[in-house]
Amino acid sequence: MRKSDPSSTRAPRWIQGFCVLVLTTSLVACPSSSVAMSGRVLDARSQDPVAGATVTVGTETTTSADDGSFALTDVPDDAPIRVEAANYEPATSTVSGGASADIALVPIPVQVTVVSNLTGKGLRATIRTGDQEARSDTKGRASLYGVGPGVKVRVLSSGYEQGRHEIPTTRKLRVRPLAGPAATARQIAEWERRQQWKPSAALIHPDAFSYVTRAEVIAENKQAAREGSQLVGVAVRRVSYITWTFQRCSQADFGPKRYKNTAALDLTYIYSAPAGGRERLHAITHYVRTPDGRWRYFPILGCD
Repeated sequence: MRKSDPSSTRAPRWIQGFCVLVLTTSLVACPSSSVAMSGRVLDARSQDPVAGATVTVGTETTTSADDGSFALTDVPDDAPIRVEAANYEPATSTVSGGASADIALVPIPVQVTVVSNLTGKGLRATIRTGDQEARSDTKGRASLYGVGPGVKVRVLSSGYEQGRHEIPTTRKLRVRPLAGPAATARQIAEWERRQQWKPSAALIHPDAFSYVTRAEVIAENKQAAREGSQLVGVAVRRVSYITWTFQRCSQADFGPKRYKNTAALDLTYIYSAPAGGRERLHAITHYVRTPDGRWRYFPILGCD
């Protein structure tokens, strides 16, 4: 029997040389594998889809659809995926073998602080933009997500004027809504209950200084408190916006004078009584809005 020629089972010499070249140069001479890749881009906080995100693998780029989905073909296997979207931190991931993957983006927050224009302290408020709504805590702080600089938000707080405010490039928005007349009356009563006379007197209308001074009003309130009669609260029954005429003050050369931006407040004042208990006094008090947006009152003292 004829023996087989060992050389007949070998690859031709030129193929052997090529394989040696491949082995000695690692994978340089071998083409890398390509795969199709798909997935979704999601909000890491809410798990909602992120539309319009830019997905990049190597030199291939696509954009996520409304449902957050994306697809790429003919991209290198195990290549890093970079995902970017407005108002989100960019993310990098790797998907092997053409598998589908969900990629979560962390939203960059917008910090909102809402404070009273009367006290500078935080307010409970609702902040709205588009279909998103956030509520501030007792310090007036809230966070918004998925929005950024240039977007306008609406801020609503009970007793304060509504307003639209634009988010700055710093993503830190501080809002000082203007107190309405009812909120102003309640705040004055709260200051006087705590015997904080100066901030209360700071809201006297400047025209009233033609017949009384802040010092005289403060001294009168202090004296009444020492005698056991002090304002401890107020109930706002109704607010009417009118044009009001301040009648001539007999003790001073002032009036009559008309004020267009006037709020007539139907109030019940609650006082501590010298003999104990509470006394109630019903009155119509007029607050006039000044150019700084504050509602100011005219004391009775000095012109009663």
